[in-house]
Amino acid sequence: MKQEALFAFNSEMIEAQVEDELLVQKNHTKLIEAATELFSKHGYHATTIRQIVKHSGIGIGSIYQYVTNKEEILVLILEYILKRYEYQLHSGIDSTLNPKDKLIAGIDHYYRIIDQEYEKVILAYVSSKSLSKKYREYIKELELKTNKIYEDILQEGVNEGVFKSSINVSLVAYDIIILGHMWGLKQWYFRSRMSIDEYIDEQQAHIRRMISVE
Repeated sequence: MKQEALFAFNSEMIEAQVEDELLVQKNHTKLIEAATELFSKHGYHATTIRQIVKHSGIGIGSIYQYVTNKEEILVLILEYILKRYEYQLHSGIDSTLNPKDKLIAGIDHYYRIIDQEYEKVILAYVSSKSLSKKYREYIKELELKTNKIYEDILQEGVNEGVFKSSINVSLVAYDIIILGHMWGLKQWYFRSRMSIDEYIDEQQAHIRRMISVE
């Protein structure tokens, strides 16, 4: 299994007025981390942009060079986590592996990202409904890109006869994703009962039983 590749986030949706890409990347990351903490603690609607700016360490006078409002900061958070999923899956799965091993590697990478970024995963569930339609549609597009990685692996396995021909590829792809999200959403329950390694092993075995040809 490949090691996790370094992910550098650049927003395609939120346009900064600063030309220095590294500075934009740095300050967008500061906003993402500060807002994730504050939204998780106080809620999206109760948190002000001034609180986020103060917590991020970015000067209040320069904030509007990077975002125009609080909604754009939420978009940055959701865009970040969804792009990280896609990037780490593409870079972390060896294309020379057989479909079974690709799927195992994909589950491992995806679930570990969720373990590291569980606050952003929760925000994606509870706060995405606060986005305007334009941003909601963009977030859906990013989500479908992650789904397609799993769908392609599953379809490859079906074509090669290692996964059951009867499986609904799109449905199983979402099963894999939702089982990963369950670790993030129910941390309070699972962390007292098992490690992330044990959770991954259990879910990989469950998914294999569901789709593999005996």
